[in-house]
Amino acid sequence: MEWVTKNVPKGELVYNADWDDFPKLFFYDPTRPFVAGLDPTYLLDRNKELMEHYERIGTGKEEDPGPIIREKFCLGEGDARRCARYVFMDHEHEAFFNNALDSGWFEVAYEDDDCSILRIRDEKGDPPPDNLPPNQPAPNKDEGDEPADGEPSDEELKDEEGGSEGESPAPNATGIR
Repeated sequence: MEWVTKNVPKGELVYNADWDDFPKLFFYDPTRPFVAGLDPTYLLDRNKELMEHYERIGTGKEEDPGPIIREKFCLGEGDARRCARYVFMDHEHEAFFNNALDSGWFEVAYEDDDCSILRIRDEKGDPPPDNLPPNQPAPNKDEGDEPADGEPSDEELKDEEGGSEGESPAPNATGIR
């Protein structure tokens, strides 16, 4: 939350991916507006359509959430209208996180072991090549897959670890066999 107070302009609406994060967010920054807090019923009572978007986005059912957040989650009217450009989420929203990054509308502005803060881009861009949240293990590489840049091939690993055909090599420093 310290990153938000130092890097997001005062008065900027922050889209919090889950209403139950609000107490912590408000504790650390009581001057900042957030999309939902205390009870999602308040958002539902105010605007049913917005609440439906909020639920679809947070549960990962919305594959392209950027334009919806940029255009619908706003404060003020006319020249004073400000729409959310930053998203706060804990790591329980993997589907939303992946959809956001895969859409090309978002970039990771900050990450730690507890949360991610995404910035909504002004224009849609290319999604990042790898968008796993912190502490999320990388998918297992299938035998024979081409190694990523800088990653040793299966043959190089066997040579380094003294493994031969049919033997299971010992785990390397990353624990990957």
